[in-house]
Amino acid sequence: MYSALSDSQHFVDTSALGGLINALQETSQPLEITRAIRLEVILEAINNGVALSQIVQNVTSQLEKYMIDHVLQSTNRNKLDTTCLLKINRKTLYRKLKKYSL
Repeated sequence: MYSALSDSQHFVDTSALGGLINALQETSQPLEITRAIRLEVILEAINNGVALSQIVQNVTSQLEKYMIDHVLQSTNRNKLDTTCLLKINRKTLYRKLKKYSL
């Protein structure tokens, strides 16, 4: 991920932002964003010279993974419902499931 960060230090991911807000409003589970985004790790990365674009890309990827997993759980892993809530194509969901090993 980042050369200046260990594998245990993560930010978050956000590629499917368009449908994420609606998905959050329709799920019964609260989003614990503080678990998803670790500001102290982001600040440490900045201090270690990691480019802002890399940080944004990593945060986006981690938030996306978190959101897809959250919505999958709330739909009992029903992929059709998940694609509807996230407002993404079925192929996009399958590609992201593979990318994030979900």
